[in-house]
Amino acid sequence: METLLQSKLKPEENLLWTGLPEAFETLDKTHKSAYIRKCVIVLAVAAAVILWYINFAASRGHAISAVVIVLVLAIAAFGVVSDLLDANKLRKKTDRLSSQVQQDVKENLIGRIPA
Repeated sequence: METLLQSKLKPEENLLWTGLPEAFETLDKTHKSAYIRKCVIVLAVAAAVILWYINFAASRGHAISAVVIVLVLAIAAFGVVSDLLDANKLRKKTDRLSSQVQQDVKENLIGRIPA
C-alpha cells in the first residue's frame, strides 16, 4: 500500500500520514433496523408505483409494458443494495495526508481567516 501511495505523489511531495477505516460489520445492531426499514419502504413504494401504473394503463385501455415494471424493480433493487455497496467502498478507502495537501489546506484556511 505504501509503495502504491508513494508512486502517486509528486517528486517534491512527502507522505505524512495514511489511514484505513476501522473494521466494521455491515449490518451491525445499530444499522440493521434502519436498513430493514429502508428496504420495506423502498419495496412498498415500488409496489405502489407498479400497481398505480397497471391501474392507470388498464383504465386507459393501454397495454401494460414490462419495460416500465422492470425499470421500477431495477430502481428499487438499487435502492435496497446501495447501502451495502457504500459499505464495501468505505472498507477499501484509504486516506492520506501529504505535504502538498497540508500546504493547500493551510493556504485555504489562511485565506478565510478575517484580518
